[in-house]
Formats: sequence, C-alpha cells, structure tokens
Amino acid sequence: ASERDVKRRARASALIALVASMVGACGPTAPPASPASPVAADPIVTIEAGVAPRMTAEQVEAIVLAQIHSMESMVGSVVAPARIVSVMATAGIRWTVRAEGTFTNNRYPPGGSPGIAATGYFRIDDADGSIVEFGYP
Repeated sequence: ASERDVKRRARASALIALVASMVGACGPTAPPASPASPVAADPIVTIEAGVAPRMTAEQVEAIVLAQIHSMESMVGSVVAPARIVSVMATAGIRWTVRAEGTFTNNRYPPGGSPGIAATGYFRIDDADGSIVEFGYP
C-alpha cells in the first residue's frame, strides 16, 4: 500500500473513532418519538357581565363530572372519557356546562332501553349546586 493510502485509512479510522466517541458521549439513542397523544383542552369558562356567582367554575365542573361518572355506572360502560368542554354562568344565576362523556337517563319506554350519548349539557343552580336540567346531545 502506498503512503497515501495509509494516511487516508488513518484519517478514516480517526474520523470513525471521533464519531463513535461523540455518539457514546450522548448516551444511548432514544427510541423514535411516537405521535403526540391528544391532550384535552381546558374548558372555556365564561361569566356574563354583571353576574357574581357564589360557586366557582371548578366546583360546578366537579358536580358535572360526578354525575357523568354516575351515568357510567348506570350504563355499565364508558361511552367517551369524561371531559368538560365549556362552563358559563348566566343571569339568574345558573351555570350551563357542556361536556363529553357517558350521558343517559332512567326514563325510557317499557321494554326499551335508555338513550345513550357521548355529549350533553347540564344546568346547575348556583345557590345550592343542584342540577336543574340536563340533556343530550
């Protein structure tokens, strides 16, 4: 082999060693990133001008989520993961909450089965936290 070939091999070997040491210094290679899983957006909270609710949006959300989980038990399954979409305090003072999850009722014709939906709404009385209305979709 010529002197030129020897120098070329030496440089190539040095370059390979340098790259290998740099890769080793970075630690093990991470697995490829998986597609990002969807992240539920925070609920949209609206309080109409001039309205001063007694309850907080978080308290109202907790009431609704508890009711959705109760309906999951009634149905025996989860139609969609429980999630609050929007919360609005209106004059009167009533909260309107739109949500996703398992919605059903216990009123249906004899021999029939209850309706089930993945979205619905609740109206909550701000004075005592009672559910005054709910429906779906």
